[in-house]
Parts: sequence; C-alpha cells; structure tokens
Amino acid sequence: MTISSFDKATCRAIRIDLQKVLDAYAAKQGITLTVGNMSFTSEAVSIKMEAKVAGGKGMREQKLDSALQLQAMRDGLGLGVCSGKQLVGYNSRAYKMPYVYLEVATGKRFKTSRNQAKMYFTTPISLLIKSRTAA
Repeated sequence: MTISSFDKATCRAIRIDLQKVLDAYAAKQGITLTVGNMSFTSEAVSIKMEAKVAGGKGMREQKLDSALQLQAMRDGLGLGVCSGKQLVGYNSRAYKMPYVYLEVATGKRFKTSRNQAKMYFTTPISLLIKSRTAA
C-alpha cells in the first residue's frame, strides 16, 4: 500500500499497524508502548507516543497522584480505606466536586465535593492536630 496523502482514514490505518508493531517490540523489551494523538496535513503526520515500564504509571497518572496527595494533606484527609471508601483522585479543574473516591466493595468511582470528602476521609490524627491548633 502506497500512501499519496494523509487523511483521517489513512491515519486510522497507520495507527492500527503502528500499534501492532509497537506491541510486538514492547513484549520483547518488557515495556508498554502506546500510540497517542495524531495530527495531520495532506503531506505530513505527527504522532505522539508514550513508553513506560510494564505496570508503571504514565506521566499523567503521576501528576494526578501527586495532586491528590498534596490536596489531601492540605485538607487533612487520609488516603486509606475508610468506611469502605478510598480516595483515588483529585481533579483541580472541577472546583465543585474535585475529589474522586472508589467504593471498595463495588469498584465504582464517584466524585465528591471537598466538604463531603472531609466528612468521609478526615483521619483521627488530623482531627487531633486541628483541635490542638485551635486551642
């Protein structure tokens, strides 16, 4: 197959073929390779790709984890399982419901407000610290 110009259908075909080749190479090396966004003109295509260690977190997941840890620490929230719920994410752009928690029993994710997260996940140690600073 010879490509004379790039269009949406051609980019889809390239993505599928490229992902197959990358999967075969990644299996040999013990890593994960994924094809990301593709932008194209009629003469050129730009392809983003992400490589990570098998089982590792990508850059986006690492940033979300660090944001969750920072905000949970600021709000005095625990990251462990509490009443069958566990904090798993923080979305800084969602100002009304920034926290995401997981119901451990069902595996469902829910978003929640900062106040409700404080009700669910405030740890006894953070309550003790707040009472000492208030006095």
